[in-house]
Amino acid sequence: MPVASATRSCVKPSSVLRLRRRSPNKRSSSCVKRTTPSGSYSTSNGSQLLRYTSCLYELIGVECKDEVKCMEICAFTGYRPTRFIFKYDESHPACIALKKQLAEEIERLYHCGVKNFLTGCAQGVDLWAGEAVLALRGKYADIKLICVLPYVGHERKWQKEQQERCRTLLAGSDGVIVPGGGTDRESYLMRDRFMVERADILLAVYSEQSRPPRSGTGYTVKYARALGKTIRLLDPGAAMAATGIC
Repeated sequence: MPVASATRSCVKPSSVLRLRRRSPNKRSSSCVKRTTPSGSYSTSNGSQLLRYTSCLYELIGVECKDEVKCMEICAFTGYRPTRFIFKYDESHPACIALKKQLAEEIERLYHCGVKNFLTGCAQGVDLWAGEAVLALRGKYADIKLICVLPYVGHERKWQKEQQERCRTLLAGSDGVIVPGGGTDRESYLMRDRFMVERADILLAVYSEQSRPPRSGTGYTVKYARALGKTIRLLDPGAAMAATGIC
């Protein structure tokens, strides 16, 4: 099997979030007011840009204090297209095979109780994973996608097609969060740490044999391990080899 995972058949969070159901007429004092700053996104399904981390739990339908409800959350990490043999050619059989296995793993996690997914909205795996979650809404109405950005407009220097793809993902999501706000590398790392700290499981398209310097994916996997998070690794080389594609 190309997917390396923990020995548990279904996910059990390494640090359980105990949360209280949200009262429709009461706002938590620990969650800041939702705002849509100038130049940011106001999405078609009513979700808005959130500037502060504490509102993640509000986006998934609960408040962020007290007991009663346990939520399981999965964060994504993985390579940009340039790290793959097919680059930006998503019609390549290797890309099709990898995206198929990624989608299957997300659906497997859903059946293990994970219904909330965080994507960092980078090109490549982040976008593919987010699109896979949105595609599953046709089967599972309660699945949720939260987009976590390093800063507003991080996609503006991408090719136009990729920009539109990212904005479509944001528009279809259940909410957008910006933990940082600067445009330097630290904002990207802050985004990665935000997702790992709030996730129970990290789904990583990552090869243990390839660790390039300053790799955001490698950093995220290492940080998740340091926090004792459950990690499911989807090795892109093994995934493609399993289908006879290398």
